[in-house]
Amino acid sequence: MSMLTGSDSWRHGEDQPEMIGWISWATHHLNKATDPAYFSRVIMPMFDENRRPEAEIEHGLED
Repeated sequence: MSMLTGSDSWRHGEDQPEMIGWISWATHHLNKATDPAYFSRVIMPMFDENRRPEAEIEHGLED
């Protein structure tokens, strides 16, 4: 969509493969590690007083 509108929020040309590589890396590494911590420490407290056990959060951050 950003390509169709001419926005500079999505890289074009020779920079595009590197950007897609970083998005893929984040999806498979960064997000996988930080999702449990973010969900437990930010999202859950907004709706529930319970949190995930710290051991479960730490396990997600190990890799």
